[in-house]
Amino acid sequence: MGHIQRNIILGLFVLLPIWLTLYFAYIIFILLAKFTYPLLSGLAIYDNKFVMYPICFILSLIIMYGIGLLTKVWLGEKLLSFIDESIKNVPIIGSFYKSLKQLADTFNSKEKGEQKVVLINFPSEEMKTIGFIIKTMRDSKTNQVLASVFVPTTPNPTSGYLEIVPIEKTTPLDWTFEEAMSFIISGGSSMPNKSLSLS
Repeated sequence: MGHIQRNIILGLFVLLPIWLTLYFAYIIFILLAKFTYPLLSGLAIYDNKFVMYPICFILSLIIMYGIGLLTKVWLGEKLLSFIDESIKNVPIIGSFYKSLKQLADTFNSKEKGEQKVVLINFPSEEMKTIGFIIKTMRDSKTNQVLASVFVPTTPNPTSGYLEIVPIEKTTPLDWTFEEAMSFIISGGSSMPNKSLSLS
């Protein structure tokens, strides 16, 4: 029984990352397929999901590629800006969209200094965790520079905590966004080949 149990546990740890990766890919596939599924409702094969889903998935990728190209031309930029402002003016939904848009723009920014990987004391002074500086601001009374730091959770980085930290309490890391996310998702097992100082 001990031999069987050890091999079952070993097999579980071998299959778990594969299964989670495939499950994540499946979710992305379904979400993208459903994005354009209603657009092809007139096709004769509409009820055949085994055929429709791959077609819709490819169509969604083509649409996203086209939108990416639009952002690089003047007319497309103006059109997307008009749609962006229109959504922002919708009550309630506009506030939600604006917050998500700002967060997406922050992580998508390529300009140096706009998004930094840092260490902060969390959840206690004796412990450190990795976070991302989203924005800096000043305390209206003390004029102290504060940083809003997003701390993702492991292994699901889409949830996390927002901490307001004095900028001097943050320790900058020479890590890219991708390296930090890989470290977080893997539970610390995938560490960049770079120096790490906790002080």
